[in-house]
Amino acid sequence: AVPLLDGKNIIGAVITFRKKSVVEEMANQLTGFKNYATALRAQTHEFMNKMHVIMGLIDMKAYDELKNFTQEIAYNRQSEVSYVVTRLKDITLSGFILGKISRSRELDIDFSLTEESELHSELDVPSVHDIVLIAGNIIENAFDALKNFDGERIVNLSILDFDREIVIVVEDSGPGMSDEVREHIFQRGFSSKCESGHGFGLYLVKQSINNLNGTITVESAPGEGTTFTVRLPTRKEGD
Repeated sequence: AVPLLDGKNIIGAVITFRKKSVVEEMANQLTGFKNYATALRAQTHEFMNKMHVIMGLIDMKAYDELKNFTQEIAYNRQSEVSYVVTRLKDITLSGFILGKISRSRELDIDFSLTEESELHSELDVPSVHDIVLIAGNIIENAFDALKNFDGERIVNLSILDFDREIVIVVEDSGPGMSDEVREHIFQRGFSSKCESGHGFGLYLVKQSINNLNGTITVESAPGEGTTFTVRLPTRKEGD
């Protein structure tokens, strides 16, 4: 409910009725909570799968295989964490990206952070939560496009920290979009998918980017994949 004001006098009100689930969906995506929760769930699921293998090897008393399996897990995880953390100095963002890597494995998608990616931790604007909200929704959009795709299933993320600008690039090898779909993807409630609960992610991305005085461009064509490029002006501590 929102009052209508004439100066200081209330002359009326506007009241809207919405499903509680729709409002909660918008709130979760707006705060970035949904992106954090999805990343955490994927990491938990991947961890439990590995624990089941370990328990099975213990039950079979296959100790040599158990040793090799756990050493491989430790080495791969350490290498993966080191790769991400050395490029993204913020620990929250690094954890979020590692969660997305775990989720991509669940979906059988090849997701990676590019070698040229770099982000310093002293950013004031945009905040790490702004980057999580924007990048997280675009990445999930790419994952959705590839879920039922028969061709190569690849998503590449680049986060580049220039002197006065953060550039986020998300490229996918999916089916691409027609001109008509591309013109409407940032509209509230629009979705090319039939499932409920969609249609807010890219709309909220666009609103967040506008609030940060940034820009977003989309390059896509049917059969040629999609590339989102976000440019955000930065303000660092001490500016």
